[in-house]
Amino acid sequence: MSTIINMPGILERPTCLRLTAGTITDVLTATDNFQTVIGIILTNETAGAVACLIDWYDGTTNNHIWKEPVAANDSEFFNQPIRLGTGHKIKATAASANAITVTVITKRSLRQADEQVR
Repeated sequence: MSTIINMPGILERPTCLRLTAGTITDVLTATDNFQTVIGIILTNETAGAVACLIDWYDGTTNNHIWKEPVAANDSEFFNQPIRLGTGHKIKATAASANAITVTVITKRSLRQADEQVR
């Protein structure tokens, strides 16, 4: 099953982070209310599968939004949009250090982009 959602906005540069420890790590922190996560890519460059967990921190709670192993030398793509508020975070955990790179793809809302142009 696939989901198609029309989300007007301006695509931002991806945020990439190699997970260097087997603990929960902040990958992205929203600085305002105009950012939406449109996808998260987890890439495993090792010879074995690595269990991974993605959390959305809503300012008070870490909400588990994805939990799967990433196969050896493979990638997984989480493609459900998440509207972030100021201080909200995307966090990631990998069972093995230095095995997983997390890439978060975001967009900026058109309303905020219009306000910057004026």
